[in-house]
Amino acid sequence: MSTPKTRPVPQSFAANPFCTRFVRPGAIEYRFDVTRGLDSNDRPLEVLVAAIVRTPYAAIVGPHGTGKSTLLESLRPRLGEAYSHLEFVQLHSPSSSRWQVRRRRHIHNRRVVDDAQQGLASRGSSNESRLLIVDGFEQLSVFARRKILRVAQGTQQALLVTTHAKLRSFETVFRTKIQQRILQQLTDDLLDRASESQRSILKSEIQQRDFSSVQNVREFWFEMYDRAAEVEESLGGDDSHVDAGSQSFD
Repeated sequence: MSTPKTRPVPQSFAANPFCTRFVRPGAIEYRFDVTRGLDSNDRPLEVLVAAIVRTPYAAIVGPHGTGKSTLLESLRPRLGEAYSHLEFVQLHSPSSSRWQVRRRRHIHNRRVVDDAQQGLASRGSSNESRLLIVDGFEQLSVFARRKILRVAQGTQQALLVTTHAKLRSFETVFRTKIQQRILQQLTDDLLDRASESQRSILKSEIQQRDFSSVQNVREFWFEMYDRAAEVEESLGGDDSHVDAGSQSFD
């Protein structure tokens, strides 16, 4: 097997304020809207953890790109303290609409959850608390979800899942949605990483932006990444290079 080669990329590419390492779940702490429900509490994460612990089969529900994975990453350290044993799996959608690709992805997703449940069942004594977190539960078929629930019930495992719609047998403990004010705050914070000239141009553009039209935060970050790269290039960004590391070519 040949060793993958890495291609140097411009410093401006690596330093883009909207690149993956700055906007991925875990890099950004989930921000609650202090004007509604649970979000108005001074310690919303702790309140949400308590609600999850009280709920054997809990769901975080929201459209694609509204912060469910980001919220999970903010919750995981606290849930790790609340449960004796915890397993986390993240499921992904197929890369193609072809049925062969979809079938392979479904089989892979199902196997990942099976392995996590078996591993969780084998850990500790029967009186110790166990939690399985599944990010992207909607990627599984209805039959697969039912089997996972039956296994959880039979092995005394609690479940916390993210999904796009309310699920039978699961209690919705939180609903995510895009908040215009919070998205604007996050964008401003990320722009603090940009060069002064780049930040000046982008902030001027963002002030004219209608954030209420944003339906998917992840897609919005992609859009902002491209725009930041264009601005940096137009300003004659630094042509020095760094090793990208993650970009491999055969």
